[in-house]
Amino acid sequence: MKGASFIVSIAAACSVIGLGGAQLAAAAAFAVEAPISVADIIGMTRLADPAYISGSSSCGRVATFSRDNARFVVVLRRGLIENDSNEYRLLLWETSNDADWHGPKTLLVWSSSSNHPAIEPVSWAGDDRSIRF
Repeated sequence: MKGASFIVSIAAACSVIGLGGAQLAAAAAFAVEAPISVADIIGMTRLADPAYISGSSSCGRVATFSRDNARFVVVLRRGLIENDSNEYRLLLWETSNDADWHGPKTLLVWSSSSNHPAIEPVSWAGDDRSIRF
């Protein structure tokens, strides 16, 4: 059933970018009722890794973990048609077992009007709290 697998894909994507509940239901309803346009594809949030964008597997490219595994960051990209640029987001997740989880923290939002990545490459400094790129 093609529609069901598409909704599962939407659920996985929403999980990666920190959406859930009502947002997931809205995305699923939208997916069933409206055709996908070129503007939708350009504005879609996806991993920002250049190799991934070029067609490589996402395996090992999704998150950059700190050496102590207490946190990880993900860089996401989406096209902005209204100003002909690309928006990049650097998101941080804490990996503690805290039951009061609120999703990722946005550390940086940066735009680029070229096809060169605005945030790349990401690595952790020796203190496991600072990020370099």
